[in-house]
Amino acid sequence: MIIALFLLSSVQYIGTPAMGQSAGTDKISPFVSYKFVQSSQNIQENEIISLRDIFYCVSILNLTGQPIQEPERSEIAQLVHSYQNADGDWYNDRSKAGSTLTAIRTLFELGERPINETGLISFLQRLQVSGLAWGNYGFRSSLKETDADISSTHDAIQALYLIGEQVPLGPDLDVGA
Repeated sequence: MIIALFLLSSVQYIGTPAMGQSAGTDKISPFVSYKFVQSSQNIQENEIISLRDIFYCVSILNLTGQPIQEPERSEIAQLVHSYQNADGDWYNDRSKAGSTLTAIRTLFELGERPINETGLISFLQRLQVSGLAWGNYGFRSSLKETDADISSTHDAIQALYLIGEQVPLGPDLDVGA
């Protein structure tokens, strides 16, 4: 499957003249061109794009007013859904808060929700740490890590927020209220 072609084949090109000049036919908006999207992601025609690359391409096209249309939208959503593991996280046994957030954001950009939200919530909640000398109630990047870090805490909290789940706070966590 050639994701780059899915992402860019449905683009309707526009040619808005700027300052008396005619725009080239490679423009997808006055600010971003097809060539930029393709070259900035180093997309090769025979390359399977990573989850992050899919997110960036979908997001760029949405931001420039060229959302992906059917049937490509459904095919890309199905691909992202296929990356979700049975236990709710994304990407094998080394699933991380960051890749899980990227998958959720991609699905939302495509107008979809994760299929296994119960497993997803469970995975994210299991990333939260407690009982440490520091970092209590923050989130670690993966189940194989022991300590919380700021980027993983952000990613887990944002993922929970996006799917409408309450963020579990520890009993002694000072939230400034």
